[in-house]
Amino acid sequence: MNGIDISQWQGDMDLTPYKDGFVIIRGGFWTSADPWAERNIAKCDALGIPWGLYWYSYALNEAQARQEAEFFYTSCLKGRQFELPVYMDV
Repeated sequence: MNGIDISQWQGDMDLTPYKDGFVIIRGGFWTSADPWAERNIAKCDALGIPWGLYWYSYALNEAQARQEAEFFYTSCLKGRQFELPVYMDV
């Protein structure tokens, strides 16, 4: 099974090679959503590719980590169903 993690830096990537695999999508970083996250989620859904999300953390202490986790939850996770895990990239 082939998989890849993607973010805005890959641009408008062809995901068809991963139809029999999976994609892990960057939801965002710090307190900013990845501008390509929703587009990448929609592409995976259209192709039937299982996907998960990750958040790239810049937190330097517990308070910042909590702030990031809250933003990740409210901007990306709340109300969604996932086939794959979600991750905090620290």
